[in-house]
Amino acid sequence: MASSLLLFTSTAVLLVLALIYLKTRGFLAFLRRSQETGCYVARTYPHFGKSSQRARISAQVLGNGIFMAEGPQWKHSRSIIKPIFAKAEVGSMTMMAKHLARDVAL
Repeated sequence: MASSLLLFTSTAVLLVLALIYLKTRGFLAFLRRSQETGCYVARTYPHFGKSSQRARISAQVLGNGIFMAEGPQWKHSRSIIKPIFAKAEVGSMTMMAKHLARDVAL
């Protein structure tokens, strides 16, 4: 049974995911440093997949978009939304949020 991996920045979460992955592979190892955990997850991320049960249930709510896609389908979806997260775009979203908050307060 493969564990699912979502990319988190929290070292604790990465450590737990790495331990779950190792445990499901039939052995258990403890990675004590955040660098070790990050390196391990970065090297082995293709081995983490979404379980068929999770995919089936989540697809009913989220559809088959970027949140449930894997491999080439995920890369394609990510390439479509990547421009939205450019630094200039994120800055303009902050400005838009300020104006929206002001309008809602009226």
